[in-house]
Amino acid sequence: MRQEDKRNRLNMAGKRRSRSSRRLKHKRFRSQFSESHPFVLAIFGCQYHDDEPDASKSALIARFQTLLSHTRAKHIETLENDDINEERGSSRVWMSYWFSPQQYESWWQSPNVASFWRFLPNTAGFWREKLQFTAKNSMFESNHARPNGFSHVGSFAPLVDKTGYWGAYRDRLDPNDSLACPLQSIAIPCQSTGTKVRPGRVKIDTFPENICCVIEGQDFSSVHDKELQYWCENFDELTNEWVTICLEADSLDGILSSRICHDPTSSLIPSTTSRHWAGGLKHNRRLQIFYFQDLSFMERLGKKYQAHRDLRKAFSQAYGPDGPMFGGDLLLWVDLGVLKAGDIEAEYVGCYEGTGFMGFAGHEAFGGENKGVRAHL
Repeated sequence: MRQEDKRNRLNMAGKRRSRSSRRLKHKRFRSQFSESHPFVLAIFGCQYHDDEPDASKSALIARFQTLLSHTRAKHIETLENDDINEERGSSRVWMSYWFSPQQYESWWQSPNVASFWRFLPNTAGFWREKLQFTAKNSMFESNHARPNGFSHVGSFAPLVDKTGYWGAYRDRLDPNDSLACPLQSIAIPCQSTGTKVRPGRVKIDTFPENICCVIEGQDFSSVHDKELQYWCENFDELTNEWVTICLEADSLDGILSSRICHDPTSSLIPSTTSRHWAGGLKHNRRLQIFYFQDLSFMERLGKKYQAHRDLRKAFSQAYGPDGPMFGGDLLLWVDLGVLKAGDIEAEYVGCYEGTGFMGFAGHEAFGGENKGVRAHL
């Protein structure tokens, strides 16, 4: 009897160790940021205005790539953006992460960079969106401790609470700040669905309080064949449907601007459907950038659509502790930050109508400086 008790105790201990190791493998991670100063995400882009950039635009892209390579940025990721409006083609996108505003400004105001930007042609298709985040109103979360997104300017720490429920993101931010947009609503911006390019510059440096920037990233590069097959059969179409809903949403759903980007050097995920999706959804490494009127709109959007509710439930079942894909190699991350009025600066030089925040120029909540095209505002 004692031998049987001993075997039972050993079996129980083994199960506890097994569960413990499974929990350890399934840890979620967050980032800790410096509380002494903000950090900066500066996003730059160049619209091809065609299927591929012509010779002059390719030269501008190469020059800017060189300027970015001589920086103190913690990380620079080069991507392509496929416009949800396919007539507009693709764009080159650079996402640069900076430890402090001072480091960014030192590069941005350097003579070569300032000269390049000042003398861009009126139809260059270049744009920039500079975002400044504080530790108390931003967060990073991932299922693997690999540098991505905001974690490039922070340090990893285990995420042990305030996770896995509606409102968890809000609970990680400043409890003493309502983080609410002061406006009841923001009218649908003046945008064009065509390929009309607005020549000249549109600069916007006045924004409403508490715009929420959310970046969702997915990377399948390390996923083994079995997990990839499971994903394609169970999640690919559902995920693409949800992302497309978000990309096509507008200010009525609280989305002011959105983009889908991908790493053009990453391989393609096998298609399991005849449905047509944006090009960026076909790549192993991709991310989506959303600007919400405020954080509450992001939470509201997630609850509103059945596609997201279905995806959330199915993913928890598949990748949870008892799921068939528990401990898988799929890499997911999310960056989220709430921006105060002075934390955003945007400029568009010869871009398609409605690019980014351009459509809000002249709105009562946005202030804009427009050079050479004042009659268009």
